[in-house]
Amino acid sequence: MPDHAEPVNESREGAALPRRARGRRAALVSAGALAALAIGLWTAREHIAGRLIDSQLGQMGLPGRYKIAGIGTDRQVLHDIVIGDPAHPDLTIERAEVRIVYGLNGPQIGQIILIKPRLYGTYRQGRLSFGALDPVLFPKDSTSPPGLPELDLKLVDGRALLDSDHGRLALKAEGSGNLAGGFGGTLAAVMPKVAVQNCAGEGLTAFGKVSVADGKPRFAGPVRLAGLVCGKAVSAGPAALALEVTGDKDFGGAAVNAKLEAGKLAVPGLAAARLGLGAQLALKADGVRGHVMGEAGGVRTAGLMAAALGLDGDLDLRLGADALVFRGAISGRGLARGAASEQALAGAQAAAQGTLAAPLIARLRSALSREERASRLSGDMVLRREGAQWSLVAPSAVLRGGSGAALLSVSRLQVAAQADKLPRITGNFVMAGEGLPPITGRMEPGAGGRPALRLRMAQLA
Repeated sequence: MPDHAEPVNESREGAALPRRARGRRAALVSAGALAALAIGLWTAREHIAGRLIDSQLGQMGLPGRYKIAGIGTDRQVLHDIVIGDPAHPDLTIERAEVRIVYGLNGPQIGQIILIKPRLYGTYRQGRLSFGALDPVLFPKDSTSPPGLPELDLKLVDGRALLDSDHGRLALKAEGSGNLAGGFGGTLAAVMPKVAVQNCAGEGLTAFGKVSVADGKPRFAGPVRLAGLVCGKAVSAGPAALALEVTGDKDFGGAAVNAKLEAGKLAVPGLAAARLGLGAQLALKADGVRGHVMGEAGGVRTAGLMAAALGLDGDLDLRLGADALVFRGAISGRGLARGAASEQALAGAQAAAQGTLAAPLIARLRSALSREERASRLSGDMVLRREGAQWSLVAPSAVLRGGSGAALLSVSRLQVAAQADKLPRITGNFVMAGEGLPPITGRMEPGAGGRPALRLRMAQLA
């Protein structure tokens, strides 16, 4: 029996060994299959990524082509990206790199690096377009609040070209940081020719720093224009604008701080050797409000010359109502007679020879010669315009000569006008000066609405 029992034991052990071997082989086969699947997935990662990218582009409605340079767990790299018609693309990017970071909520985009992106667009009849990118840049049914996205972007040698009704604008930009706050870089723009209605300019350039803080984009830098001509009668010399613009978080408006210095200015009946303007403005969709100041130097007209004329006040421009209000002060230095005024006075004196008016006019010319070189003008004014109607109110204004004497004082001056009608003028004035009898006068509407002047002169000593 023992001899018979031994083979039985051997037979059971032999049956057990193949089962364990089969289990090991199954495990090895499963592990091998998983490894093969992992290797296959890794080998096919670019194909899978390509399908995902194609799907995303399709969902956004963007026709595009690209090449995959590398796909990894922490970095994805594409190159030769073309969006839009390949013959006339709306966007090209030499290389785009997306860096992935991992957190408690899983993988997220850490940074996007765009190398040599090229953007092409148009601005026609008040509409900005970037072709195939419009549905993404300007969504019609977007539920997202307006503003810059939470996106860490690095832009290397970015350029854009915009064809517009006013000329061709070329831009170059570089920078890095979070677009919602912390971004910093530079922006340059060139517009060789500028056309606006009947005005033509040349040599428009801008260069400055761009940044974003608390969701508000900001540009600060100089803007220059070589020259401007409007029709045959208006021209302006070189101009430089120191500009600082800070946009609202929701793009609903902007705060503007600007200072303009321009060369020679010529308009019909007036010329100036220089022009300076400054402004702190709040721009909104419904209008412009803020403080403005300006001064024109070397002013010449047929009847008046001035070393400087200026204004300083508050502006309220309402676009929807087509209305404007300016409240402020006017000033001037070195006011003097123009050629036409001097010729008129000399002609009046010659014509009055032999009358009491001749010596009075002579005294007036002599007083003006003494006083006008260091003369000064100061006053207040309110300018209003609503559609075709406008009005000017000057509660008070004084022209003082070099001696300090008040040569001309104006009070309660009001000028109101509208298209195709004579202006309505009312106001009081007093003329005086060393060696001159005081002359008081009032301007008011006369027959047919024409201005009528009433004068009263003290007895000539």
